[in-house]
Amino acid sequence: MKHFFSLNDLVYWTDPDNGFSSGEGTITAMSGNDRDSVISLRMKDGGEAEVLPHEIRIVRRVWNNS
Repeated sequence: MKHFFSLNDLVYWTDPDNGFSSGEGTITAMSGNDRDSVISLRMKDGGEAEVLPHEIRIVRRVWNNS
């Protein structure tokens, strides 16, 4: 199945742990299908996170022509 998000999209992650680590990040990898996806982010503060699709929203989309 096709992911709604694309690699290199800038997204805002809302950390389900009371927003402790919420912030902007860039999608670096995606695995699974739409329902069971795990999305890897490189956060602006230099950290990394593995998140679920419902925890993120698009800030800036990168359109891939592939």
